[in-house]
Amino acid sequence: MSAYLSTASSRQRGMAVIAALLVVAVAAVLTAGLFQRQATLARGIENDQSREQARWLLIAGIDWARLILRADGRRHATTRGDQLWATPIADMEVSRAGSAQQAWFSGFVEDEQGKFNLATLAIGGQVRENSVLALQRLSAGLSLPPDLAARIAKRVAEGQYRMDGQTVVGLPGRPGLAALDDLRSVDGIDAKAIQALHPYVSVLPIENATVNVNTASPEVLNAVVPGLGIGTARQLVAARERGQWFRDRADFINRLPQPLPEAGDASLDVGSEWFLVTGTVRLARADARVQALLRRQDQQSPRVIWLREL
Repeated sequence: MSAYLSTASSRQRGMAVIAALLVVAVAAVLTAGLFQRQATLARGIENDQSREQARWLLIAGIDWARLILRADGRRHATTRGDQLWATPIADMEVSRAGSAQQAWFSGFVEDEQGKFNLATLAIGGQVRENSVLALQRLSAGLSLPPDLAARIAKRVAEGQYRMDGQTVVGLPGRPGLAALDDLRSVDGIDAKAIQALHPYVSVLPIENATVNVNTASPEVLNAVVPGLGIGTARQLVAARERGQWFRDRADFINRLPQPLPEAGDASLDVGSEWFLVTGTVRLARADARVQALLRRQDQQSPRVIWLREL
């Protein structure tokens, strides 16, 4: 009998030890999980702080672009691709004084008037056939569908107030285009088509913006100057890039190898007001990227028309 009681007592002690070990193991797992959650939460807070700091530093990057554009506008009567604004910034340190974290800014400025402005496709809700033909020429050079221009023009017209002379006779059927990515709402236009258009197309909140012949690509010049031809456009741009910049609109027309009567009707200029700034800041484990549309007028500091995170 005593042997049985001794054996039972040993089993109970063994079970108590096992139970204690299980409690310790569970406690260790819970404690480790708590520490891991706390560490994850701390990293998340640090990342959020880094992203917020990066956003503020990006605003400083936009201000850098505004200063450069204002200085160039006061120094030069024309807008050209060899000016300071056209020089990209790569990994410029923008760390705050006394900060232990290093921050780096990269950015570049694009002349949006060196591109074809989609807003010219319609005015007062009415499609402009000459502009549609220009976009068709551009689309053909980019191997895009031939009916793309008409579909985009219809979308642009739907986003405008309907006008009868100077009188508003109808409200927009859809929100107006603000950026090129808004074309995703057009049937048949996907990310690949938008990517192909991006270097050559802009969306400006103005219907009569001119094309800057000092920054436009051969494809854009061929599109907006009827009868020019892509070969002649490339020759003109090659000469321009060698330093033979156009002094004014008449200088461009006079350099055409053959008379083009319709060139006189094209909306051309040698200066620009509209610029797109793209900037990126790297700070710790956070990256922030924004785009801003700027307008420079009368040698004043450019205004931010819109700013969005990418």
